[in-house]
Amino acid sequence: MSQQPTLSELLAALAAASAKENAVKEWRTALEAEIAALHADKLPEKGGSKTFEHEGVRFEVKQDFTFKADLNGLRALDAAKHLIKTEEKFDASAYKKLWEFNPGSAAEAAAFVTMQPGKPSVKIKTAKEDA
Repeated sequence: MSQQPTLSELLAALAAASAKENAVKEWRTALEAEIAALHADKLPEKGGSKTFEHEGVRFEVKQDFTFKADLNGLRALDAAKHLIKTEEKFDASAYKKLWEFNPGSAAEAAAFVTMQPGKPSVKIKTAKEDA
């Protein structure tokens, strides 16, 4: 009969797994950067991806760009107004606060809101981080 691991054992295993995961992620990221650098001159100029093949291995290299814009400046240009997107989005933070400050209204809104648990997570902190 196997014994359940203790919380100390679980926390130690989680810390070890996190350290391995971070090291592997850094290694993977470095490898991706090296491969992408070898193919940078073959990628679309404005960003995007391209599939390559090397010794029977097919792989995709992707290079995207991030954009920032002066929205007021764009609004002043008739030809560029369509570049500004307005998006309606549910504000979960405001919904949680509504329960605290106006439970009656929150109960009414609850008829139109579904809630399900997200993925649980555990973050190991040192005593210094808690202070």
